Amino acid sequence: MNIIRYCGLALLSLSVIMILSELRPKLAKLVATAIGVCMITAAGTSIYPAFKLISEYISGTPLSAYASTLLKALGVALAVEITADICRDAGEGSLASRIEIVGKVELLILALPLISELIKIARGMFS
Repeated sequence: MNIIRYCGLALLSLSVIMILSELRPKLAKLVATAIGVCMITAAGTSIYPAFKLISEYISGTPLSAYASTLLKALGVALAVEITADICRDAGEGSLASRIEIVGKVELLILALPLISELIKIARGMFS
């Protein structure tokens, strides 16, 4: 179970950050951001096999055309949320808001082919 390791690392990191925040607050923020990025990278590498397995299960089914779009959308949403959280932690709330807007636009662009397909289906039903 990797979650126990991640939780332990988070608590250990919290201790280091709290000590650093008393001594050097700017360095504490930098260390917190670096630790966060390392943890997210580690989690990202461990989720790759799950995405690969889902892709294998879905391939060859009627959902295969939509699965890649949905997985891309999930990746965009996670990347945007993580980036926005890092920006907020660094005290840049307005930058976090802007990246969230960009992420929403990207999701809309990713969804356009699906929306187009739904419109075609609806037109076919009413014709």
